[in-house]
Amino acid sequence: MSYGYKGLIRMKKFLLILLGIILAGCTFQEDDYIQPDEKDFPEMIEEQEEPVKFSKTIDGEQIELEIPNDWHYEELEEEENNTWIFSLKLYKDSSEDSVSLHYYRTFLGVCGTGLKAKDMTCNDGAVASIGYYDNSDIWTFISYSSSRKVAFWNEGLNAGDAEEFLEIAKTLQITESNETEEICSYPTND
Repeated sequence: MSYGYKGLIRMKKFLLILLGIILAGCTFQEDDYIQPDEKDFPEMIEEQEEPVKFSKTIDGEQIELEIPNDWHYEELEEEENNTWIFSLKLYKDSSEDSVSLHYYRTFLGVCGTGLKAKDMTCNDGAVASIGYYDNSDIWTFISYSSSRKVAFWNEGLNAGDAEEFLEIAKTLQITESNETEEICSYPTND
């Protein structure tokens, strides 16, 4: 095998550099690496704000939900002849693509034609049903076994946001309340 004159010169340079490193004792060991301290580089630390803890008591039931800071929410005004008593609109980027949490006057009922349902276990152990219509990969509604009056409705979320919202929906807790009037608590700037 012939390297030629230039090939031999390159090989000699490489070997000399390698020999110099070995003789100088320039080796890198894992223990030699110093981990930068986070306080030295505060711009590298992303502060994770706590989610908003929304709470509302309606008709003897308390609804609690954790809403991440990159999601927005607003209570909708009750309209005459509506089937719901309370509604909370949640959205990420556009209020046109949202989810609504409804508390119904009577029990929730849905059409079974074209419906496929999957169970979801919530953070508190309660079971919710996720409804998909007509073989869609994007859910249409989420209902809860702990209250047949509460449901989320997907009102235009894309597939990614709809999937992300399932994690939010898992935080919903519905419990009996001794409160007789509606209570709504919002985060404070402490």
